[in-house]
Amino acid sequence: MHRGVLLLPWLAVAALASWAIAEDEIAPVRQPRAAESNLALSPSGPPIASESSLPMPEMVRAEPEELPARYIAQHPNPDEPLGFSGARFAPQPGPVVDPAMTSGVFDVPIEPFYESPDPHAPAPTVSSGDWLRSGHWYMEQSAVYVTRTPSVKNDVRLAFEFITPFNLDENTLDVALDPGFEPGLQSTLGRYLGCDAHNRSHSVEFTFLGLTHWKFGESITAETPGTVIQLIDPFADVPVYDDSDFQGFTQSSDFNSYEVNYRIDRRLGRDRMVYSRDSCWVREATPTLLCSAFAGVRVAIINESIDWTARNVLGTGRYFVVTHNNMVGPQVGAELFYERAYWRAGARVKTGALVNWASQSTTVRILDNAGAPLSPNRDELVKDHTLAFVGGIGFIGEYRFRPSFGLRVSYDLLWATDLALAQNQITFFPSTPPEISGSHSLFFQGVSLGFEWFR
Repeated sequence: MHRGVLLLPWLAVAALASWAIAEDEIAPVRQPRAAESNLALSPSGPPIASESSLPMPEMVRAEPEELPARYIAQHPNPDEPLGFSGARFAPQPGPVVDPAMTSGVFDVPIEPFYESPDPHAPAPTVSSGDWLRSGHWYMEQSAVYVTRTPSVKNDVRLAFEFITPFNLDENTLDVALDPGFEPGLQSTLGRYLGCDAHNRSHSVEFTFLGLTHWKFGESITAETPGTVIQLIDPFADVPVYDDSDFQGFTQSSDFNSYEVNYRIDRRLGRDRMVYSRDSCWVREATPTLLCSAFAGVRVAIINESIDWTARNVLGTGRYFVVTHNNMVGPQVGAELFYERAYWRAGARVKTGALVNWASQSTTVRILDNAGAPLSPNRDELVKDHTLAFVGGIGFIGEYRFRPSFGLRVSYDLLWATDLALAQNQITFFPSTPPEISGSHSLFFQGVSLGFEWFR
């Protein structure tokens, strides 16, 4: 019996709860009182005072129409979310503001605030594809250090000193294949024309490479008078150049190149967002491979000369040759660079088929001590034109200190074929009519250091 007594309180609590739930489901919606019309129900707590319940200054207020609102804990329609049924916030017109009350509010200057930047503002830009290689004009200026080398078949030995058959290679007079490195200048001036729909820049540029001048000289003096012998034509009987006491030569070579090209360069794409070390998001250029193509007209000029002299007891001799190679024609080229925000590295290739208008001028004078000719004087001028090839490859690196200024360095190789070289025109058996030897080649290589600037 005592167990039934213990169950009575629990049965009473259950009956009261069932009655309260039934009353809540069948009760009609109660209209809010005037004092409660400014309160809104919170889904997770007690009623919250709305803005209309706060004290306001004495202004003209438009009385809104009261709309019923009811919070439903479990909506009978499963397609509707839980929450408020009906109007939760009644739209109300704002208060009428007196202009005199806002006088001078916006006259106070706003102080800059840097400690906590706006998280919703655009990220700061540290580098951008819009910055790099932008502007209307661009310029590249470099100092070059270049060497000139003919092919091995152009090795020319003018003379040697004959004392015994075992010393033929000890005292010789050889035209240098490699006269060493010489300084020069490389300059490019370009103008941007615009950007097309494929994000490619179009430009026209002029490039100059040259101001290089090689000069080399050598001589031999016989230990025993009359033992220096020429080797150009060993079976020719040439006064003074055979049985010489002294022989020497000086040679010189110049190279200049002019180019006008139309370029199409692919530009960097969209920038990327990078999380920096100071816990900030910054805008940075996206690294990528960029290719370029160009075509235009090239003019290359190679001039050479050699002055070969001899002397013995009979008199003096001079053999002087000057050659000109004026090459003009179209060329094409391409570039491939790996671009980053502050540096880039890549290669450049160019090739051209040029017409070479070559010429050689030869003057030979062999005179006795009184000035009379020991052999017939010879003066020649021969011109010819042939198809030549000029091309090269360069490996380039650049570091940008500013978006419009960078330091660049390169290693360049260049070939030129079908040339008339001065040392290859020397002969003591001239043909009639005279001829020009124009099937020779030169190889140039060197380094350059300079800067790149955009404006």
